[in-house]
Amino acid sequence: MDQIAALNWVADNIKEFGGDPKNVTIFGESAGAISVNYLMLAPQAKGLFNKALSESGFGRLAARPISSVEQNGVTFAEKAGVHGSDAAAAKALRALSWAELAANPAPIGAPEQILPMADGKLITGSAADGFTQGKEAHVPYLLGGTSDEASLTRRGLNAAERLAAIQQRREAFIAAYDPDHSGDADRIIARLVTDSSISEPDRDLARLHARHSNVYVYHFSYTPAAQRATSFGLAHGGELAYVFNTPRSTAFDDEGKAVASAANRYWAQFAKTGNPDSAGGDRWPKFDAADEYVMEFPASGIPVAAKHFHKDRLDWVEAGLGH
Repeated sequence: MDQIAALNWVADNIKEFGGDPKNVTIFGESAGAISVNYLMLAPQAKGLFNKALSESGFGRLAARPISSVEQNGVTFAEKAGVHGSDAAAAKALRALSWAELAANPAPIGAPEQILPMADGKLITGSAADGFTQGKEAHVPYLLGGTSDEASLTRRGLNAAERLAAIQQRREAFIAAYDPDHSGDADRIIARLVTDSSISEPDRDLARLHARHSNVYVYHFSYTPAAQRATSFGLAHGGELAYVFNTPRSTAFDDEGKAVASAANRYWAQFAKTGNPDSAGGDRWPKFDAADEYVMEFPASGIPVAAKHFHKDRLDWVEAGLGH
């Protein structure tokens, strides 16, 4: 609701700042990307933006029914000693101190913290369900993720145990996720978590949206040379420094500068025109049913467009979902 209020403000006022209310791009990463996907579906946001850019948007993330959210609130209130739902209970809740409010937080990573709430008005179900029904805004759409999205959820993950538990379609899994037969359980499961949470859902949303408008998909694997031997890829959110062409802790080397310059140019051009390719042509081909192009920002070197990127891996994940 606050984001829609901001978009309405832009529509009403941006001309006073030299902006064009008919050329607005919504753009977010992680929780912000989830917001972008749901803004595309919210009837209240239709017509308030003309392009959408979603980085690491968890496209298959389920939306919680409002009843479960309300029950969580009741449980929290009762733990704080507040009972009932009348005016006196509301007054008691408002009177709680910060220490009391912080006494029973949801655990880090709990569904209460990350899942959108299906209130029936702004959000009615998952992004994947909405796109399947064609309810999303039919605007140019750019989306993608990084090569180690699993960095967000790796803590506490027993990769060896999870790998041992994979029995169905195991031969196909090993062929797709460990073609070199390294046996590196941590790396293999990191790939699977990355694909399950981001890459395969992105492919699904791209396929669905391509029926209505142009779609551009990326995969950001680029990592500085000093990190390549020890990392599983680019961590969740790691592309932001390159997209904004702003180094974080250390300066970009020459290769990093070239990647950042390209990413910044692509993103800015998409925001301006709805096409990331500044020269037109086919240097970043749109994603379509025939070729399913993905622009990869590889571990080293310049970005390159690839057809059916990681197809075996993503097909394995998709098959497991019953599609």
